[in-house]
Amino acid sequence: MSRGPVLVRSSITGFVQRNPDALDAFPSSAAKTGGAWPSRRTWSMLAAVLPHLREDDNAAINTAVFGLIGEGAGVEFLERRRSADLPDPVAVVENPDSAFDWQSRPDLVWAVLSGVTAWAVGRGTVEAWRSAWGPLIAAAEAGAPDAAGAAARTLAKARPAKARPAKATVPASARRFAPMLTAAGLMEAAA
Repeated sequence: MSRGPVLVRSSITGFVQRNPDALDAFPSSAAKTGGAWPSRRTWSMLAAVLPHLREDDNAAINTAVFGLIGEGAGVEFLERRRSADLPDPVAVVENPDSAFDWQSRPDLVWAVLSGVTAWAVGRGTVEAWRSAWGPLIAAAEAGAPDAAGAAARTLAKARPAKARPAKATVPASARRFAPMLTAAGLMEAAA
């Protein structure tokens, strides 16, 4: 069984967050530009391909990774992906306090929250959008306010467009993000 698109994007986001030089690693010589190397385009291609591969088909996964982002970054990414073992965003949304250890490595927290946010945005419903705030609150309360704040900005920007304003409000439990969201113009200041 393969990982879903949200988990794949989360693993890529977490890897690039921890290794920013791997986002766009233009080859050092003209001869190497004809081969595989990590770029925004090839990471996007990898995110599109991996969900279609079986998780136990290492040959296919290795071929896709090495063929798109090259061997150097590919080995690092695969090792990171194997060691990360990210939870399903739905499980995290359903049980934010126990589905993930919010005090783990910051890049893993970032990847999990990115997955939760991507899941909510992908669903496009008010219910999904409101329930996605739970893991952000849990992460912030557990000592990861930076990652939670960044995810809060992304989630606030993705408020469902067809929702009535009263239904798509930031939950009261997420008030800790209010100053940041107000300053970013994503939330009205409380009267």
